[in-house]
Amino acid sequence: MRFSTVPPRLEDRIQELCAKALALRDGDPELAPTLKELAAALKEHIHRIREQVVAFPAPERRPTAGD
Repeated sequence: MRFSTVPPRLEDRIQELCAKALALRDGDPELAPTLKELAAALKEHIHRIREQVVAFPAPERRPTAGD
């Protein structure tokens, strides 16, 4: 259990939620909220990755044989 007030890294949180979801059984009242939280965390992770890709400088285009 964490006692720190510092939020965990998103990747760590995703791993924790995956482990928790796998440990829960169908019908467990915690399963649906856990999966919902996991989906939100994955959506946030995708958003962050997309922002990094957009911000990444594109390499200069090299001339090809047809240029």
